[in-house]
Amino acid sequence: MGGTNEDNQRIEEPGELDVLCGRGGMSNHHPGNEWYRRLIKSNRPLYRACPKHTKLLVSKAIVQAVEQQGGRFLEKNRGNGTWYQVTYKRAVDKTSQGLRERDRDDGDGAAVSADSKPIITAPPALRG
Repeated sequence: MGGTNEDNQRIEEPGELDVLCGRGGMSNHHPGNEWYRRLIKSNRPLYRACPKHTKLLVSKAIVQAVEQQGGRFLEKNRGNGTWYQVTYKRAVDKTSQGLRERDRDDGDGAAVSADSKPIITAPPALRG
């Protein structure tokens, strides 16, 4: 598993703020992933409006936002069923991929002006 940080301790159960890497219902419905997808969607216009050399900064800022809220990017080890934190590079790569994808509801993936303000809010578990 090249994208995992094997030096990290095994994680038996992901927290609500964690982002689960992988496909399927578990990651789709996990609270941390739902917040992460909203964060990605709200920052797509900014990402698309940025010149190529600054796009990576948007991805890194989103990873940092997740981490500052106490979230981690986790991947499940299919062999033993435990979770591991993925490397920072893997988290940034996952975020960049999400930012490049088209919105399912707009269909065209058209860029929005650079004036668009990304909406970065605290995940539901941290709201008062």
